[in-house]
Amino acid sequence: SPRRSLAGKVVVIDPGHQSKADLSREPIGPGAAETKEKTAGGSSGVKSRTPEYKITLAISKLLKAKLEANGIKVIMTRTTNNVNLGNIKRAEIANKAHADLFVRIHTDGSANIKVNGVSTLYPAFNKWAAPIYK
Repeated sequence: SPRRSLAGKVVVIDPGHQSKADLSREPIGPGAAETKEKTAGGSSGVKSRTPEYKITLAISKLLKAKLEANGIKVIMTRTTNNVNLGNIKRAEIANKAHADLFVRIHTDGSANIKVNGVSTLYPAFNKWAAPIYK
């Protein structure tokens, strides 16, 4: 049964962004000198003007329910919009949970109104992601 094969698996869901951006800097990876903003503001719906952080949390809650219905243990990096979580903290949550999968939900925007669809990002082959690249 598919549910048995998923029993005991751990998925961490990270609803992207948060109600207030944190533009302070953090390293892009362990021991890196290069830095980036902890949490940028995100995009908003073209027609609805709904901020990305609200959309990603709603999607993440739906995904959580679907996964749990299939026997998967789900941990959310956030369950409200009023948090301050940088990328390092989000990754630490997944690492501490020994996650089998870490899914980051975003609803990227574009200035070009003709751009639409889905994108999937996965780890690059670098010193931090090499062990999981394949």
